[in-house]
Amino acid sequence: MFSRQTEPRSIATQLVLLFTICATLLLSCGLGVFYWIVVRHAFEEDNAVLADKLAAVRTDLRQPDGLNTVDHELKNHRAGEPAVYWVRIVDPTGTVVTQTPGMDDSLPPQAFASPQITTSAAPLSKDYRTGSKLFSLLATTETIDDRAYTIQIGQDRSADERFRKQFRALLGLVLGLGIIASALIAVTVTRRGLQPLAKMRRSLERVRPPRLNERIEPATFTRTIAFRPVSVSQMLPSGPFATLPGWEPCGSGTLTMWRPFGVMCRSALF
Repeated sequence: MFSRQTEPRSIATQLVLLFTICATLLLSCGLGVFYWIVVRHAFEEDNAVLADKLAAVRTDLRQPDGLNTVDHELKNHRAGEPAVYWVRIVDPTGTVVTQTPGMDDSLPPQAFASPQITTSAAPLSKDYRTGSKLFSLLATTETIDDRAYTIQIGQDRSADERFRKQFRALLGLVLGLGIIASALIAVTVTRRGLQPLAKMRRSLERVRPPRLNERIEPATFTRTIAFRPVSVSQMLPSGPFATLPGWEPCGSGTLTMWRPFGVMCRSALF
């Protein structure tokens, strides 16, 4: 069996593909950087707020009767208001002193990592997923009355995760529309840019032996073709192509159909 030779793509197709690919790459890079900046800023802001919450709890614990103060704040949570922060205080024996109501159902003590013995205001957090919710967990220690208590804090970041998903979907939609718009722009610009070549091709397709005696006005040519016969004739008044039929300028100022073909030959060789 003979393999069928693949036909080369036209110039218009190559230009459209090249322009669309380049526009897609630029748009993808721009949207990717924009997504990274937004998500990174939101992540750092959440970490800063979580660190502030931890600092506030530790400050309350250092006050006189701090355990009772924290317990009162946790137990007075407004009914029906979604909890964003979950706090648990554990004594050195592992007994839970106080915690946010319902915390055991979502964040059991085993979900937290070992407490970090540090005075840093922003210890490292741990991501924990349960069901459809995403939490960022922190565990650290605080000394109260010469006893090391463990502070466990969980931050609900489910809303941030939904925002990231919606933001990715929006950027994907923008990227798709950008690709379509780039292809349409490329087609429009390519068609307009190749119109002179299309006119040249139609003119050359008319070149046939029975029609060599036809005359066409130079004004019907494109600017690229119209000025070349005169300029080349002036530059090369004699030579091996000077005797081609139809090369000599006509007295009426018109050109034969052979003349554009001769101009192209001389332009390619010289």
